[in-house]
Amino acid sequence: INSLNFVSGLLTLWAVSQCARSWRAHRLVSGVVVGLLMIFVVQAMVYRFVEWPDLVETWKSQRATFFAERGWAETSFAAQQFERNITNRALLGFFNSPNTYAASALLAAFVTIGVIVQRKKDGDDTGWVAPGLVALVGGGLLLAWTGSRTAMLGGVIGAGVFLLWYLFLRARSQRLFTWLIAVGLFVLAGIAVISVGLSTGGLGQDSLTFRWRYWLGAFDLFKSMPWLGTGWSNFGAGYLMHRLPVAAEEIKDPHNVFVRFATELGVIGFMLSIAWLALLTFALSVPRLRSQLHRQSVHSYVRPIAPQGLLFFCILVTGLMIIFAVDLSANPHYVFIEVLKRLLFGGVFALGLMTTCVRISNAQAQLDIRPSPWIVWTTVVGVGVFLLHSMIDMVMLETGPLLLFAAVVGSLVGIRSRKPRFETSAAKREALVAGASLVVVGSLTVLAGVLIVIPVMRAEAASARAIELMSQSRLAGAVESLEKASKLSPVANSDFHARTVELLLLMPPPIATRVLEEMNVLIQADPTRFQSHLERARYRLSNGVRDANVLDDYTRVVALNPRDPRLRLEFAQLLRSVGKTSEANQQVRAALATNDAYDPNEPRRLSPAEVDELRAVLTR
Repeated sequence: INSLNFVSGLLTLWAVSQCARSWRAHRLVSGVVVGLLMIFVVQAMVYRFVEWPDLVETWKSQRATFFAERGWAETSFAAQQFERNITNRALLGFFNSPNTYAASALLAAFVTIGVIVQRKKDGDDTGWVAPGLVALVGGGLLLAWTGSRTAMLGGVIGAGVFLLWYLFLRARSQRLFTWLIAVGLFVLAGIAVISVGLSTGGLGQDSLTFRWRYWLGAFDLFKSMPWLGTGWSNFGAGYLMHRLPVAAEEIKDPHNVFVRFATELGVIGFMLSIAWLALLTFALSVPRLRSQLHRQSVHSYVRPIAPQGLLFFCILVTGLMIIFAVDLSANPHYVFIEVLKRLLFGGVFALGLMTTCVRISNAQAQLDIRPSPWIVWTTVVGVGVFLLHSMIDMVMLETGPLLLFAAVVGSLVGIRSRKPRFETSAAKREALVAGASLVVVGSLTVLAGVLIVIPVMRAEAASARAIELMSQSRLAGAVESLEKASKLSPVANSDFHARTVELLLLMPPPIATRVLEEMNVLIQADPTRFQSHLERARYRLSNGVRDANVLDDYTRVVALNPRDPRLRLEFAQLLRSVGKTSEANQQVRAALATNDAYDPNEPRRLSPAEVDELRAVLTR
């Protein structure tokens, strides 16, 4: 799924770059982004002042079901982090992380700033910029409520970079000069971060120091499989074997887009990713746009679109939000509130789109085709800040922000392209090649939809049905739905098998006799998931089995997750019960060494009494 999302992002970037070859098309993309910022702000207001109190009460009563829907164990890092976000009133918006929400809003804010400045440069009335100004004020409150210091600092850095460019570099026409300056500053900043981390063991602030420790563990993971990496979206399982003792969190990603490329794709994929980003940023580094009159000639080849078409588009978007984001079969009161919210979202989205793309000329409303270089310039800065943010938080590769980034960058690439589409015979040949490519890619997409996407959707629907049955205490039906989901899935899905095991453990015989068989299937589906080996070993122990298979499972557990002292102590207790005292003492020593390396404030540390007792056992 994550791989398909990434491919979808790349296809979105390419498609927008082919379509946004005129100023009108570029303004349309910018208008969509401004509308998204207004939706972000409205959602922030609604969540903070209306939904949050009710969410806390719902969370208390449906906490277990929520974890089950996402396949999270209550003790997992993801589950604990999400629970902290809710109880601490963190602003999540449409995402799982406040940092992701803030990064997406900041990118949209830079686009909005460009729209406001361009309107003033064009001499438009204040009424055209007032909605954008209100959205920017709301965006500032949104950043403050998320508590994302990275986004706040990114906003300051972006403003400083834009001012520097405007004062000293805007008059230069050398693309290479501008690009080399940006790359040089980026490399120097990276060297400075690495130097500080290596010399001090941290980055001067708790959150950044945590990330530095993640990156050190990720570097060990990279060294263990340098050429091909762990595979896309497989960082979490491999990281546990290489994390530092002081970094106790069981993270799923390294909080840095470049580190993720290196660890999951290996040297080959990392170099290709760097080359792609270098070419992309080079394409965006043109200080001056080409002749604006030259570009406007493209409009003679494109059929005009009346502003009323934007209203139809907004109504369509609102309808899609209601259909796909609201469970219309739920409680009528809930449905009414959620539909009302989507109507509000649709209204502010239309406001953002209209104030960006429409102008009044000769007392008539028409789509704005005037050049908008200020929107381009501020958007480039916003993209740069977004990439910087992706070095601290994994915002660029999450589905929603990825598609937003792809659309924005695609519009920049399109408007900076060498020649407008259809203006010359060479451009027409390019259009034919692009059209043929689109047909091929579209055919492959349809084929992938038939073979992968549709089966995955059916499998997820069966899984959702299982969760619904589980909430009604209909465990047998839930197991059947999960088994159906496993059969429908085009690839082995360990989450479906893990939930099946959880349900089977709750059921009486004879169904419970199938537990071990399902556990074996789960481990075959994902042998790197240490929880599966641990669960199978504990199940066998609960049935009085203490054979070599149990010892092998525990050996695998501590190999996959060597930095958890309590798992080692559990293994040591088992070894001692079967007469393997020497091996048990080795596990105890390893557990104490890991515990000593923990941060003093780490809640997972063994208590002083536990440590004294273990040391006494070793001296006997």
